[in-house]
Amino acid sequence: MSCTMDERTKQRILGLFGRSMNDLNADVQLVKNWLCKQNHIPEIPSKHMIEYFIVSNRFSIETTKERLSMYYNIRKLFPSAFQAINPKTNRMKMACSAQYVLPLPKLVDGLYRVIIVGLKEGKSDKFDADCMMGNVLNVYEIRMQEDLTYEDVLILDYQNLHLTHVIRTTPRHAQMVKLLLEKVYNNRLKEIHIINHSILFNLLFKLAQPLISQNLHKKIHFHDSLSSLLAYIPLDVLPKDYGGNEKSVEELEEMWKGKMKKYQHRFDELDELTINVTRQKQFN
Repeated sequence: MSCTMDERTKQRILGLFGRSMNDLNADVQLVKNWLCKQNHIPEIPSKHMIEYFIVSNRFSIETTKERLSMYYNIRKLFPSAFQAINPKTNRMKMACSAQYVLPLPKLVDGLYRVIIVGLKEGKSDKFDADCMMGNVLNVYEIRMQEDLTYEDVLILDYQNLHLTHVIRTTPRHAQMVKLLLEKVYNNRLKEIHIINHSILFNLLFKLAQPLISQNLHKKIHFHDSLSSLLAYIPLDVLPKDYGGNEKSVEELEEMWKGKMKKYQHRFDELDELTINVTRQKQFN
């Protein structure tokens, strides 16, 4: 399963911003020069990762700098959430058996990547909120290394939401989600589609509303049926489980596991970054 962009799609996305490859390369160099002077940032990211942040932030260099800083600083703000999210750990393997985070292979209109986040039936006892967040971050980590899209579309499937999921999710997790959506990934979100929402979820969402920014709130769409989702996302993009023509969730999940293994070296590097920034916090 690949999220790698072909040059034609990349050129089209750059064209929407009125930019060329030469413009992008020049901006990458500007950000690299800035990164070299930042003692609080523990590495120089790959060229593609810098491109990802520049495009995500609509070629605003200052916003790109802010979001890159937050990408690393969040490890200081929530160190415990990053201590066990390496995909090879037993804790992550068990937690991932209870949920899925799947970027879909085909783009909508050749511009938007759809990501489905769902909970698996009868696996609430294995749910781990830290690892749920970790799985989302790991997926985005891979996308930073090879994907490039105009914006993202999230589908949040709450069909199997159980009280256990709620009990194991703390205000700290809600704070982290809010920070990620508003300070790291907000510019990338075109829409958030919530499907199969229960009375339990509706109650929780009502309680959480004061924490949701007006800008983010405008992007949220509730669906009482999958048919209304088709007004936003074509059948060819959606998995079979959601009435579409794409491979099933189970098949896509197996393909994505292979992708995680391919990038195991990156997750091992991130473990060291987490240790280093935590120590930096302790000694500063």
